[in-house]
Amino acid sequence: MKIAVCLPSHNEAGNIQNITKIVDQGLVTLLANENVSEAVIVNVDSDSSDGSNRLFEETETAFRKHSIVVQGEGGKGKNILEFCRYVVDNSIDYCITIDTDITSADPVWVTKLTVPMIRDGAIYVTPLYERSRFEGSSTNHFTFPLVYALTGQVVRQPIAGDFGFTLQLAREMINSSFVKSEAVQKYGIDIFMTMTAIRTGNYIANVNLGKKIHAPSFNKLEYMFPQIAASVLMSSIAQFKESHSVSIGDESNILPSLNFNHREAAEAMSKKAFGELESKELDWVEREAVDNFLQSTESQVDMVNLWTNLVISWFNYFHRTSLNDEKAEQAGQELLPFFVVRATSFWFWAETVEVIDVERTIRLQAELLRDKLKTV
Repeated sequence: MKIAVCLPSHNEAGNIQNITKIVDQGLVTLLANENVSEAVIVNVDSDSSDGSNRLFEETETAFRKHSIVVQGEGGKGKNILEFCRYVVDNSIDYCITIDTDITSADPVWVTKLTVPMIRDGAIYVTPLYERSRFEGSSTNHFTFPLVYALTGQVVRQPIAGDFGFTLQLAREMINSSFVKSEAVQKYGIDIFMTMTAIRTGNYIANVNLGKKIHAPSFNKLEYMFPQIAASVLMSSIAQFKESHSVSIGDESNILPSLNFNHREAAEAMSKKAFGELESKELDWVEREAVDNFLQSTESQVDMVNLWTNLVISWFNYFHRTSLNDEKAEQAGQELLPFFVVRATSFWFWAETVEVIDVERTIRLQAELLRDKLKTV
């Protein structure tokens, strides 16, 4: 039985050695308890300019290391897909990926992400994180509810960075017709992986990894979201097997902290999005619906209803077109300002309520989107 851990990187010199040592320690524990014959730590680097790849190679580890440098324009997806090709070429049974900017990673993550595949037959392992109410907006308002609506599966972190997957899933991904999509080769890779795993119909496990502390991603939100949205469209072209909705449950992973560090930046982002939408005419949404959406920011009940209506209209319009890279990118860009208004209004409201109210609203959004999609 072979295991490989992928550390995708781009200019992560400040943390690459730390995360490599943590993974190495995790593998020591894993191999002491499981019947594993071989393990390797693989750094797939987007041609970093800060020596990330060199620092990885210089790090002393108990297990073998392998270095891959991806030339040309970088992208997280390109790194992960290159790792999948390595996995298939070397017949590696089980794989995990861990982001190299994480400072809260623990050696036990290696065991938690791997054991459900070895012992329980999972094809894919997704994390549950304890997160601030001001984090995870693409997850809470878009990927989690839309994956639930489309498939009936509860995957609270469809985009995460820290996953486990099997050789079978690695093959499925590199053989997909969507791997050349620009969105999939960038930040759309996580949702592509999740959608591909669900489509197989095999068991998907969720494991609690505790707090996730990493480099702030707020400043990349407007760059990342269109790629995520485009990837959802590309990945959902193929049909999913009929399934009944699983209950979302009552467990909350929202931390009680009210520390809203990026409030000022969020206000500026919201103002910019409002400005774009006040004069925008789009083929997939009526002007009246846009105006109603912009006027609903003071009421979370109205906002949830109107946001889910918008997502349904957006998804159905673009899903029925002859979708290609350019069209998918256009779709992601057109939804972006609506998403920014949704996310920022949620943050401002979340400052004033209890954790349970935050969690209930996230769940309600997913359930409402599922109900609406069924009736379309």
